[in-house]
Amino acid sequence: MPVSENMASRVGEDLVHLVKAFGALRHHLPRLHPEVETTAYPVIFTLANGPLRVSVIAEKTHSDVSTVSRQVSHLVQVGVLEKVADPTDGRVQNIVLAPAGKELLEDIHQSRGRMFASLMTDWSESEAREFDDYLRRLHCGLTANFDAARVAADTQNFVTTTTNTRKESM
Repeated sequence: MPVSENMASRVGEDLVHLVKAFGALRHHLPRLHPEVETTAYPVIFTLANGPLRVSVIAEKTHSDVSTVSRQVSHLVQVGVLEKVADPTDGRVQNIVLAPAGKELLEDIHQSRGRMFASLMTDWSESEAREFDDYLRRLHCGLTANFDAARVAADTQNFVTTTTNTRKESM
C-alpha cells in the first residue's frame, strides 16, 4: 500500500526542518580547510571514486555547470583538486582529487562521523543501520526519479489545491 499524502507531508516537513537545522549548524562548525566552503563538499564527495568531467560533476550534484565550474576552478587554485587529461580524449580535462583533497575528504568523513555519533548517543547500532537504510532508499528514489519529479514540479506545481483556491478568491 502506498504512503498517504498526509504521512508523506509529515515526513517532508520533518526533513525540511532537519535540513534547516543542519544548515544553521553548518555556520558554527569550524572550517576543515581555510579556503574551502562547505558548499563545495558535494563536488569533493562526487570525485571520491575517480576523475570526472565538470559536466558530469554538475549532473551528479544537481547543480549548474557554471556553478560547478567556478567551484572547481577555486578548488584547483587552492590545491584540493587537479585537472588531468581524459585518457580517451586528450582534448578534454577531467577533475580529480589532489592529495590535499583526499586528506580533506577523510577529514570531512571523520568530522561528520564524530558529530553524528554525538547526536545519536542513545541509538543502537541496529537503529542507526535501519535509519541509514531508509535514508538511502529515499535518496535512491529521488535520484532515480529526479528528472520526473522536476518535470512534475514544473508542470503540476505540486500545489494545485491551495494555488487554485487563492486564485479563485482574488
